[in-house]
Amino acid sequence: MLELNHLLPQEGMTYHVNRDRDSEREYENKAVNALNRAGFVNTRRDPASEKRNKQAVDLALAHAFTVALRPSIFRKLKTGLQGAARFLLALRRELRWTQRLSKPDWFMFCQNVIAARRAWKRNPRLPLQNSATAKSIDKFLTRAAERWNPGDRIMNTTPGSSFDISNLRAALNDVKAAVDDMEVEAVEVTIFGEEDVDA
Repeated sequence: MLELNHLLPQEGMTYHVNRDRDSEREYENKAVNALNRAGFVNTRRDPASEKRNKQAVDLALAHAFTVALRPSIFRKLKTGLQGAARFLLALRRELRWTQRLSKPDWFMFCQNVIAARRAWKRNPRLPLQNSATAKSIDKFLTRAAERWNPGDRIMNTTPGSSFDISNLRAALNDVKAAVDDMEVEAVEVTIFGEEDVDA
């Protein structure tokens, strides 16, 4: 099976992979499967296919963070875990391929890619080129400023790296709780006839 780290853009990104954790391997396999089923990658092992895979994933991720800046989606980004979850769910609805990941896995995927960009910026390494994903994340973070702060537990699971997740289960439980709260809120909004959850 393809490894997630071999598919993700490398220029301007610093990933740290720890394959000793079963939960991390499971998460990576789900992400690779989602990218594969969406048609961004194929499983051939020749150099031309690997290059095409990386280019396709880079463009898909760059597009995701560009879509994230659309006013209808970006306005949902608020500080804290629930604000980040609300924003990422709105983004997920706009990107068909992301629906192949569970809501918590999509959340962690975004957080991990952003963490990889932040890690590279703290300690740049050669080549000093930036992938399309890195550039798109920079634009997103410039706009988001302090609003991209999904909560201490999520932030602490990725200390300067992407896939070195020391407490994935607890972080995912926080995300699931936030998503569950939002879904209850959406039901209440439907029942009581409110037009905008953000109001």
